[in-house]
Amino acid sequence: MTKLVKFEADYADEFDVHGFRVMSKPDWDDFVSKAEKVNYPIEIYFGTNEAIEVDSFKELMRSFKVTELNETDAKCISQHFNNYANRCEFGWDPIDHIIDKYHDQNSGDSYEL
Repeated sequence: MTKLVKFEADYADEFDVHGFRVMSKPDWDDFVSKAEKVNYPIEIYFGTNEAIEVDSFKELMRSFKVTELNETDAKCISQHFNNYANRCEFGWDPIDHIIDKYHDQNSGDSYEL
């Protein structure tokens, strides 16, 4: 089953950050599993000097609204929002950043100064 994953967060009481993407259920489940294992709090940067601070997994998940899409709706959205990477998304969301953070924290590499 396909999911429409919408993200909304507030940046420093100055403006809202919005985005959405269409994901398969296995991709969404994989993201949730990894996001749950990230060590919070974290900062997620999305501009030259802008970041969203996330204190917990629960807080992160409150920023998402997930709905099921039937095949017809998924195709319609994909026709209008597929990008250069053949991913159906628009705006900004932290999904890729959270997955990167998970891999960084679980790579086994440690860096000490």
